[in-house]
Amino acid sequence: MGRTCDCTFNRQALLSSEVAVCFYCFNQFSPEEIIDWCDGENNPQTAICPHCSVDSVVGFNGPVDVEWVKARHKQ
Repeated sequence: MGRTCDCTFNRQALLSSEVAVCFYCFNQFSPEEIIDWCDGENNPQTAICPHCSVDSVVGFNGPVDVEWVKARHKQ
């Protein structure tokens, strides 16, 4: 369990995750809430956060690793 994908080109892994987390605004939400995607002309693959419009979304199965999210935010 744990983090299921990184923040780029993550559509398939993110949509099969239990929860999505934005490490920019710290919101947690269902991957089904993601409407906007970027990267890729005909088949965008990178999630855009539905709360802050930043491409900083990762997926988790099981508990969210809050410390990892905070550390990634600082990068």
